[in-house]
Amino acid sequence: MSILIYKNSDDRIHEVSLQEFEKRLGIKYLHSLVFASNKYKEHIIKKTEKRLKRLNLKKMNLWMLALHQNEMERSKNHFFYVRWINHDLGYGVFAAQDIPALCYVGEYLGVVCKRSGRKHRFNDYIFSYTVTDKNTPYIIDAQQQGNFTRFINHDDYHPNLISRWVVKDGLTHIILFTNRSVKKNQQLTYDYGDYYWRSRPLPLSISEF
Repeated sequence: MSILIYKNSDDRIHEVSLQEFEKRLGIKYLHSLVFASNKYKEHIIKKTEKRLKRLNLKKMNLWMLALHQNEMERSKNHFFYVRWINHDLGYGVFAAQDIPALCYVGEYLGVVCKRSGRKHRFNDYIFSYTVTDKNTPYIIDAQQQGNFTRFINHDDYHPNLISRWVVKDGLTHIILFTNRSVKKNQQLTYDYGDYYWRSRPLPLSISEF
């Protein structure tokens, strides 16, 4: 498996192996969620199963699966490339081709663990891990292990990605898909919300590329 990166040295997109990608960016690349404890996973599966007995949530999940299940099972690495922007913004994710609206882009992956205010306060790579319709004390920590979604930057004005939960194989997955069509070489962005920035410096404006 490979991933696309943009090298500023020659202004070109290159296809590199995951091993090279991991070495360059200093993370372990994941293909599925990792759980810090089997007890966490078992607890989440039980909670999810219980809540999916509610008819409205069951219908919502069936609808989301109908839209995105096939795409969730395919690699979308040809849809994007990772590019270094600058020292303030760091890396970003850009469309490698035109992407239509309501298109599945990827799942936010990392280590599912319990939130720790002191430990995670300055961790910029966490995402709330909801179990169907309710927040839980769990988060997805992609600081050291994750996939390309950890490099998606914040935009509170015109983000072109939205997230939703979907239950597949008994587990909740946080997926990202486009809320409108995205042009080739446009940066993929997401609004992480006010709560995310409560203990962090205000984000910089995202420039269009």
